[in-house]
Amino acid sequence: MESTNVTLRQRLIGIAIALVLIVGACLIPGSEALGREGIITLGALLALAVLWATSALPIGIIALLIPVLLIVLGAADAKSVFSGYAATPLFFIVAVFALPVIMQKTKWGLRLINVLLKWTGSDSRKLVLGFMIATTLVSTVMSDVPTTVLFLGFALTILKAAGAKRALPLKVGGAFHSPLMQPAKDELQAAIEQTVFSAPKCPVYQNVDGKPHTDAEEIKANLIAQLTSSVRWTSSVQNMIADGADDFTECGPGKALQGMIGRIDKNVKVAGIQ
Repeated sequence: MESTNVTLRQRLIGIAIALVLIVGACLIPGSEALGREGIITLGALLALAVLWATSALPIGIIALLIPVLLIVLGAADAKSVFSGYAATPLFFIVAVFALPVIMQKTKWGLRLINVLLKWTGSDSRKLVLGFMIATTLVSTVMSDVPTTVLFLGFALTILKAAGAKRALPLKVGGAFHSPLMQPAKDELQAAIEQTVFSAPKCPVYQNVDGKPHTDAEEIKANLIAQLTSSVRWTSSVQNMIADGADDFTECGPGKALQGMIGRIDKNVKVAGIQ
């Protein structure tokens, strides 16, 4: 990632080192083990690494500068250097990341959003359904991760246009409670199925459906499903309160859960044990 805190002195040093590497590569004679073209290519590769590490130039300029140098210095011909730029995966990657930006920066996105909001109105279920249909269709020709990246930009734009006070992607350590956790779910399922569960002495409210459970097999199945399912936290707390719970204790550091329970129902008691 390009840094915005690099000083002019650091940039000049990076450019100077890159020039030394390229000039040095041009002056070194080739051998049977490594020809002149190979030495120049190696020098250009090292120069690219230096320019990137020091953020001496914008990434886009570096990406084009090195291939051009290879052609100018005679290390390769234009066809072989730029053939990779016409590869289908490259256009695919560019499209995946460019489409959300285009939709946010141009009127195309606003037009699409207006059409979608006219259809959904204030019904959030229709809005979610629209996204589900669209992502399902796109995921038939794209893998899940690029599809998520593509529609994330659309979602943020639509939320802002719909009057949301704040919309931003969360910085999380993983795609927890989503279909992207399926590989981890498979491993978790194998471990849970080998574990013996006994019937609990009191009902266990599980976030996968927000309901109380006393059957050991149901609890096991819900633990497995939870990894790729949404967290029904509000429903869990509301059902516990409806069943008579009025005193909640959070175990562990922080007060995040206490705050969330207090916002759900201000009449219950909350405390924490660290």
